Amino acid sequence: MHLSFRLLIRLAFYMSVVWMSLLSCQKTRNGHPVKPNRNPWAEIVEMQATLAHPDAKDKVGHIVFESDTISLGKVPARSYVTRDVGFRIEGKGPVVLLNCASSCGCTAPRCPKKIYHPGDKGSFTIKFRSTDQPPGPFVKEVHLKIYGIPAKKTIIVTGSVADEKE
Repeated sequence: MHLSFRLLIRLAFYMSVVWMSLLSCQKTRNGHPVKPNRNPWAEIVEMQATLAHPDAKDKVGHIVFESDTISLGKVPARSYVTRDVGFRIEGKGPVVLLNCASSCGCTAPRCPKKIYHPGDKGSFTIKFRSTDQPPGPFVKEVHLKIYGIPAKKTIIVTGSVADEKE
C-alpha cells in the first residue's frame, strides 16, 4: 500500500509537469508566434502609466485630421447627408477616441471606440438631417473626446439647406 501511494504521487507529479509544458508551448502560425488574445482596454491602463510619467510628452500620440472643417455643400431640404471624416495618428503612443457628440440633434456623429496606434488611419461618420432645419447656411460642431488630451477636439460642419421650392 505504501509503495502504491508513492507511485501515485510520482505519477501525479509527472503528469502535472507534462501538462504545464503543454500549456506553456507557444502556438505558431506560419512559423511566427501567435500572441494571446488580450483585452484591448488593458492598453488604456498602460497608457495611464505612460501619461503619468514625467517624460510622457515624448510618448503620447495625437490625432491629425484631414481638415478641421467639413463642408456638406448645398443640402436638399428634408434629407440626410453623410460624410466620413478621415484622420491619422502621429506621435509615439496610442490614441483612444472615447466619445463624439454634436452641438445639436440634427447632426449625429458615429465614432468607433477603439485604440489607434501611431501610423494608423481611421475615420468617423457625420450624419446631418435637414428635416427640421430652416433654409439657409448652417454651422454645427462635433466635439471629440480623446483619451489623454484634456481639451476636446472640435470639428466644424458647414453647409446650406436648400429651400423646398428649389
